[in-house]
Amino acid sequence: LGDKDLSHMARYALERIPGEDVNKALRDAAGKLTGDLQIGMINSLGARGDTGSVTMLIGVLTSGDANSAAAAAAALGRIGDKAAAAPLMAHAAKAAAGPAQGAACDAVLELATTLEATDKATAKEMFSLLYEPKMPIRIRAAALKGLAAVAPAETAGEIVKALGSDSAAFRGMAASLIAKLPAEATPGLAAMLPKLPPAGQASLIEALAERQDPAARSAIVQAAGSPDATVAVAAIGALGSVGGAQDVAILTTAIAGGGDKAVAARGSLQRLRGDGVNAAILAELAKAAPAAQAQ
Repeated sequence: LGDKDLSHMARYALERIPGEDVNKALRDAAGKLTGDLQIGMINSLGARGDTGSVTMLIGVLTSGDANSAAAAAAALGRIGDKAAAAPLMAHAAKAAAGPAQGAACDAVLELATTLEATDKATAKEMFSLLYEPKMPIRIRAAALKGLAAVAPAETAGEIVKALGSDSAAFRGMAASLIAKLPAEATPGLAAMLPKLPPAGQASLIEALAERQDPAARSAIVQAAGSPDATVAVAAIGALGSVGGAQDVAILTTAIAGGGDKAVAARGSLQRLRGDGVNAAILAELAKAAPAAQAQ
């Protein structure tokens, strides 16, 4: 393990051999070696998930060597021991913006994700740290997903706020989480709709449609009249999932107007379910213009 030419292949072999003797050999080597050889030992301990090395790895976090500290952080994230939570958060909080910060945050994310099932309180604290505005957008998006998993009811407001982001990726992550929120969150989500910018409104409308909860219908009907074409088309398309017979007239009007709204309205008419839908369509058929009648 201490030979610069053979160390890599020795670790490659040892990583695959079960037993505490191997862990001890790697830990001993990590304590004696420096530079790339030490980093190799740390990587192997992380790959083996050696909880016995957690204390030593926490010490490496503050050793002053940036590369070894980064390797220790990654290993602690992989091992998944709660004892590493506070040291990893401190390490990520003081990491300089750039690759070092990204690597530190990735380690916190991995540990927090592991703790989701066993210690929601600690996981929430870790995800909350990573959700701070100063963090890179990809880290914030992953942290939001984690928060939604450990504290869904508390996170609903933040998810809706994220739909107002300038980042399409961030909006997309937020929209994907809405479908997983509890049913009682729908009225609150719908109430936030007019407060968002157009791109956020469209994303939220599509997410509400996936939930297929009629509690969102009123807000979506209002959005169908939006002066923003993207929002209006999204709302008209969503009525097929959350609407009913009372919305047939809205959809018929949209069909008569042509364009993208007509395409979305026809799709919604085909999907509408519930008592009175067919009768409402027949009633509109009797008074619609010929082009709309054909549709």
